[in-house]
Amino acid sequence: MPLMIQPRMLRLARRAALFLVGGVLSYSINVSIFDLLTSGLHWPKAVAAWLGVPVYLTGGAGWSPPGAYAVSLSVVTLLGFLWSYHINFPTPQAWHRCAPKYVTTVVACAAANFAVVQALLALFPDRERIVILVGMAAGAAGKFLLYNLWVFPEGRPAGEEAAA
Repeated sequence: MPLMIQPRMLRLARRAALFLVGGVLSYSINVSIFDLLTSGLHWPKAVAAWLGVPVYLTGGAGWSPPGAYAVSLSVVTLLGFLWSYHINFPTPQAWHRCAPKYVTTVVACAAANFAVVQALLALFPDRERIVILVGMAAGAAGKFLLYNLWVFPEGRPAGEEAAA
């Protein structure tokens, strides 16, 4: 007997996979912008050495880390909204209905991430990297649930009749 997968489960799996892809892209863009604004990109040197070609862009703009992170985080937050609205969680809702819920979710999940990390660092002060990873995972799980159920809901736009 063939395994029948419900269309709703397929959509949820698609959303989960695209959410992970978006997370990897977000992290990569965030780190690259941060590096460009502070000390410069580090990976081109290693790649150039491996390929045997000269490096043209490695120096950063010399910004302070807090300023650079504010800019890089702002850029990935905007790109994250565009990715989520158009690709990851396509919804019939108008973007201006989703944007306030998106910002609320991002702020709430960042606060939860911060709280989890601070609590775990008090218990495991010598495990910073794994604690940060756990905090990020907790925030990401919250974001995925809220994006899927509240921020970018599936279905018809509000006010539209059930029978089209």
